[in-house]
Amino acid sequence: MTRIPPDTSAEEPDGGNLQVRLRRGPGSGDRPRLLDKQTRARQILQSLIQGLDPVTGEELPRETVLQQADVLRALLAGLSALEQTAARALRRSQLPDNVGQAWTTEEESRLITSFKKGASPVAIAHEHGRTLRAIEARLEKLGLITAEQRMTRGGFTGVS
Repeated sequence: MTRIPPDTSAEEPDGGNLQVRLRRGPGSGDRPRLLDKQTRARQILQSLIQGLDPVTGEELPRETVLQQADVLRALLAGLSALEQTAARALRRSQLPDNVGQAWTTEEESRLITSFKKGASPVAIAHEHGRTLRAIEARLEKLGLITAEQRMTRGGFTGVS
């Protein structure tokens, strides 16, 4: 049986054993457990693609259904989907807490006050749990800075 080596182009920096630790927030209690299950599912798929029993590590019989091209392609597609999900979760876990949240009137007032007191957009971004791009976009929308004054590219319309 010819073994297919695992695709290293999409591997995580730790060699494929991604253990994402997400920040806790509303509804995030099951995410780490879900990611552990996804990690195990990826390990199982990788073993099957290589022609190995995922429990014992022994080579599977040559006549197994896993030798069929369509089955291998399906396993590879499943593995790719799980890897994309894990990569997306990792990226999301590294974003500030308030990414994607609507601006409240109170938060906008605090933004204006901080900016007028001379706080840097980077410091304001940390204070508000938002990205620098979001802070600059809001400041531009409020007329406090121009597009040319931004450190990030694009206007508040989201154009890159």
